[in-house]
Amino acid sequence: REIRQFQKEYTIGWTASQQCSGACVLYGCVHCGTDFCLVMKLYTGGSLHELLDARRDPADDTKRQPLSVDEAVAYAMQLAKALSQLHRQRVVCNDLKPGNVLLDADGSLVISDFGLAMILERTIMRASTTSSTDGGGTAPYMAPEQHDSDTFGRVSVKTDIWAFGCILLEMLTGVVPWAGKRPMEIMMNVALQRKAPQIPEGLPDTLHAALSRCFVPEQTSRC
Repeated sequence: REIRQFQKEYTIGWTASQQCSGACVLYGCVHCGTDFCLVMKLYTGGSLHELLDARRDPADDTKRQPLSVDEAVAYAMQLAKALSQLHRQRVVCNDLKPGNVLLDADGSLVISDFGLAMILERTIMRASTTSSTDGGGTAPYMAPEQHDSDTFGRVSVKTDIWAFGCILLEMLTGVVPWAGKRPMEIMMNVALQRKAPQIPEGLPDTLHAALSRCFVPEQTSRC
């Protein structure tokens, strides 16, 4: 099973690397004893998660200083372009989060980690889980269909749009969506009560509208 999963991740990662400039550069893979390893370009800027985590408030390390609107939008535009490239290849990330967005020394970003990704023509997936360890994404960034595919439909490119909105919101607030809630609580909010992460007041109207479109429960109406 682990070998099949590795082969799937390698195949999708290689497809993304070859076709999309917004995906991490994958050079190949190696077999070291019982371990299989992907060999990829080193991104010296770390991850978006590390960038945000470095902005912890000195007076309260449970809080992080948000990015400015201009900074957040600049990163979001890059991320949107990368997603557009992947989606044109029918690749769905299915676990998009700041930790899977890598930064180069010049500040350009790429999407990495295709362990839970899928190519829509080849894979049918019914997502009904709440943990990144059992195949359904990472709870704070999961779309309704990842919690309940019977109600909201199968995972699609629109699934990544919800996660994109969560990342943009986190950059603007410094707070992880649904902070303090356990995976089951998040599932209850998103799938059963059809709630979305709270969008703060005071954002430019166009940005507020874009976030609102990302968080529509029904995939057909999600931007």
